[in-house]
Amino acid sequence: MALEKKKAKILTVDDDPEVLSTISFLLKKEGYEVREARDGKEAIKEIHLFKPDLIVLDIMLPILDGYEVLRELRKEYTEESYVPVIMLSTREKVEEKVKSLERGADDYLPKPFEPIELLARIQASLRIKEREEHLKKLALIDPLTGLYNRRYLDTRLKEEINSAERYNYPLSLLMLDVDNFKKANDTWGHHFGDEVLKKVAQVLRISTRETDLQFRFGGDEFVILLPHADGNGSKLIKERIRKNASQVKFKHPFPLSLSIGYSIFPMETRDSQGLIQIADARMYGEKQKKEIL
Repeated sequence: MALEKKKAKILTVDDDPEVLSTISFLLKKEGYEVREARDGKEAIKEIHLFKPDLIVLDIMLPILDGYEVLRELRKEYTEESYVPVIMLSTREKVEEKVKSLERGADDYLPKPFEPIELLARIQASLRIKEREEHLKKLALIDPLTGLYNRRYLDTRLKEEINSAERYNYPLSLLMLDVDNFKKANDTWGHHFGDEVLKKVAQVLRISTRETDLQFRFGGDEFVILLPHADGNGSKLIKERIRKNASQVKFKHPFPLSLSIGYSIFPMETRDSQGLIQIADARMYGEKQKKEIL
């Protein structure tokens, strides 16, 4: 989804209540969704909870200054989750501007600033972010199913684990495999096999929550990440997937059945590969039971 002005989320960070109020009022008037932070520690907390599209960040802050916040942001967030930062400072020296840009800021604006200029710089940064996200998304999407690909799973899984660990909530992973997929391919051809995979992707989209993430792992295998879902939560999603899959009809007599394995962070493992291996083993065990029956 494009970062439309009315939907973009902006975090403003400043220890001056008057400046903070002025910026927030200005941005809300333009239709942005805005959150505020008054020190560096609060800013880092809001970055994880609010997940802003852009940050307006003052350099001189209590507890952690703007440079420290910027360092934490750039260290933790990957290229795929890049957040542009506009630094503000009462220091008008060229050296301060250069220092900000060298440390990872995208723009720099001295105080006092003209509101119209701040808005223009925010809009420009969001346009650049939107174009870059579009290009990155093309590289992270499986062209057949439209789901995220294996490359993005490796990156996003680590991010989700870090977030779950930091804020102490469970994260479930589901791994799915299409039953008798090779037989369908051999019997009715690869075009039909492609149609099956597209239908599976549709089932996963309608069966999961807005916050869940679906991936094509490879071949006829899929992975779903379920933030804030424990064993009971993942069970509900599994049942919904099975129900929706059973209702899919094809032009050939092929019943859509899925073997599904699960794993839960941190109860079963705290490792990204461990989550995949546990879910994969359970999925394979379920498939073996079906073959025996």
